[in-house]
Amino acid sequence: MRRGPRSASAKLVEQVYAESLTADAAKPGAASLETISHADPRWQVAVRTNYLLDGGRAALLTPERRRAVLDLAETLGLRAFDANLIIAIVQDSRRTTGEGLTPETRHRLAMIRPGENPDRRSPWAFAAGVLIFAGMLTWALSRAFVTP
Repeated sequence: MRRGPRSASAKLVEQVYAESLTADAAKPGAASLETISHADPRWQVAVRTNYLLDGGRAALLTPERRRAVLDLAETLGLRAFDANLIIAIVQDSRRTTGEGLTPETRHRLAMIRPGENPDRRSPWAFAAGVLIFAGMLTWALSRAFVTP
């Protein structure tokens, strides 16, 4: 069973991806290049970048908005270097074609290294959490069974 998007931004990312695929399929003699899915962190950062760009074809990104894109990329497991490449690709696409998310953009994004899994957590953090929980439980039980 396929789960649908959970938020408005997830729906937007999937919608923009579907539009990009439709535009790609409409091109005569379209080559089957490596592409990325709508759930890929590189595509999500590209969509966010595209919607934060100002100035039409000028494709301006203020420092505050760039910081927001870089924070999103870090959250999704992308390196800052790769996030800046994604920003540059989307800006270049917007400046040359007037649209930031074209099939060519999607193919160019596929060349960037995929992010690491942000859900991987250190086993030391888990062990520390277990020890803290055990200490709190011991303290609570000792307070409950000791009469004043």
